[in-house]
Amino acid sequence: MQNLGSYLSRVHEMHPLIHNITNYVTVHDVANVEIAAGASPVMTDGALDDVRDMARLVSGLNINIGTPRQSYEEVCMAALNSAAETGAVIVLDPVGAGATAYRSELSKKLLETGKLTAVKGNISEIGALFGGQGNTQGVDADLAESVHEENIDEVAKKLQAYAAQYNLIIVATGAIDLIVDAKQAYAVYNGTPMQSEITGAGCMLSGILTSYLAANKDDMLAAALAAVCMFGIAGERAEQLMLEYGRGNASFSNYLIDEVYLMDAERLDDNADFEQR
Repeated sequence: MQNLGSYLSRVHEMHPLIHNITNYVTVHDVANVEIAAGASPVMTDGALDDVRDMARLVSGLNINIGTPRQSYEEVCMAALNSAAETGAVIVLDPVGAGATAYRSELSKKLLETGKLTAVKGNISEIGALFGGQGNTQGVDADLAESVHEENIDEVAKKLQAYAAQYNLIIVATGAIDLIVDAKQAYAVYNGTPMQSEITGAGCMLSGILTSYLAANKDDMLAAALAAVCMFGIAGERAEQLMLEYGRGNASFSNYLIDEVYLMDAERLDDNADFEQR
């Protein structure tokens, strides 16, 4: 697959409006990274009437369950049903699925609606959501469950079966990222371990993924691939700057958003590191 940059360009051309129901730890970073990527974020997750009305106006809905509250299920369902009425893309980030019963049950209920466009999570969260298995430690993937060269095709086939069952795209993140639908699977090698040394990299990727899907509904698997590659390249370049200037992880986080902002189609095409499996 060539010309991933065209999917980036379309986001900048369309400026899709994205409704984010995301966690309060990373909401600021999610909003800023979506702006940097070319989208237009809106954050509302309180008053149900406002949530329903907003979800009907947007091109994409990003649901992140990182900091659930008592009314979270009602809010998420209201937004999901309203967004689905207008054909908006809907992405679920099942943060911490497998860690607590509430997170696992809420994620499963959202999945079982059959209205999700994509699910993005680390491999442990994905395992907990689809297979009822996983060894989630807080909101971090157990390293024993990481995807590596020896098991990558086996994992990809399992994910494709889940994607076929629920008719959606699955993005499983880790040292090697996997992006699959029922028919195709891609492995992405872009990125850096520094992205796990800050709070919110996964949340930012979910916002970017929603933005790319919303702007590229005609080829959403390729759009998901472009989003993951782009964010990985931004991480690599942010790490280079951090090391060059002798900075720490707070600076890395800022550089990461800067590099998303500075990314263009040519840079994405030149540096994307992926293969079809």
